[in-house]
Amino acid sequence: MDTPDPCPFCRPENEMIVHASEHAMVLIDPFPCSPGHLLVVPKRHVGSFFELDALEQADVLKQVM
Repeated sequence: MDTPDPCPFCRPENEMIVHASEHAMVLIDPFPCSPGHLLVVPKRHVGSFFELDALEQADVLKQVM
């Protein structure tokens, strides 16, 4: 998949990163739908969660918990 330019998730600003693991990042949502809302995104650029391999999916889900 080609990376759109600019993709806000591929190179987030450091102050937006709350936590990072091997395959995922937890980011501050610049447009939260509720107070404290965060975004969990994979580090690899994909179009869908289902394009991630099993390890990447597990790591993303672990960050949600």
